[in-house]
Amino acid sequence: MPLGELTRGLIRASVMGEDEGVLGACVVNNTPVVTHLVDDGCLLIPYTRITLRAGDNVDLGRVLKDRRLREVEGVAYDYIITLRIGGVGYTIKVINAAAPWGAVTAGMLSEDYVTFSWYYMRHRLLRIVKPLKGVEKLEEAANRLMGRLPFVEYTRVVDGSLEGTLLRGIIFGAEMDYYPGFSYSGSMYLCSGGVVTPSAEGEDCALIQFEKNIAGGNAFFDFINEFSLIGVDINTLAAGGLGILPAAVFPVAVKLKSAYGDAAAYALVMYRRVNDTVLVSTPSLRRLIREAMNAVEVVQGDELLSESGLT
Repeated sequence: MPLGELTRGLIRASVMGEDEGVLGACVVNNTPVVTHLVDDGCLLIPYTRITLRAGDNVDLGRVLKDRRLREVEGVAYDYIITLRIGGVGYTIKVINAAAPWGAVTAGMLSEDYVTFSWYYMRHRLLRIVKPLKGVEKLEEAANRLMGRLPFVEYTRVVDGSLEGTLLRGIIFGAEMDYYPGFSYSGSMYLCSGGVVTPSAEGEDCALIQFEKNIAGGNAFFDFINEFSLIGVDINTLAAGGLGILPAAVFPVAVKLKSAYGDAAAYALVMYRRVNDTVLVSTPSLRRLIREAMNAVEVVQGDELLSESGLT
């Protein structure tokens, strides 16, 4: 059966993410998406993925039962994926295969496949996902979602703004190791006058606890590509020749907690070129900063927020 775009997005994101996690379904900057760049304004969809079989080099035509793929070799995995939409679990079985980019030409696959490119060890691969069981019910659930996807605005942060100062302090003012899977927790203070500091001494401040982590495993390059939602051209930014993404590009997710609410933010860090780092703000981050600044800076708070475009 032909698959709708939202169903394709759910399958693709759950195949390329960690073994379990949460996806966001929403309209980001006027584009309907299923994304790992999750904000609480999106519909949150938890998922789990179980690997049933991991294969070495195989004949993809035999694995996917498609004669047109005979003599195309790659690797294949069987997955069981469960997604919870509106409190209901939808379980599907898929075959996920990977072949060298260009080995499968246009027209070889029908509309019931999900395909996308992926990078592994600096090689560009074509991922081919074939749903086997349970996809009809998932498609029905996705169709019901389409009419009520929330609209969410993600913005590229301007350096020197409250958002930029806070995120740069979290990312570069605390421990940061550059490898997929890195995680670090700490705290910062957002104080009167818009000052971000590791100490609250002598200031009216709001404590901001944070956790930052670099995507690991399958999600790494998929996460990087999702920064296109805010208009980031990864290849131009990275200037990494040969049409591949250099390992010096790191996608960072930031979770923030405070007495004034929780928030999510994101960054695309360029190792050794930190001035080129892209910081991404979400509605939840803007809301947290508004609430915190109104609490700690009664006199100047409105003026500071207005200057930063956060009123």
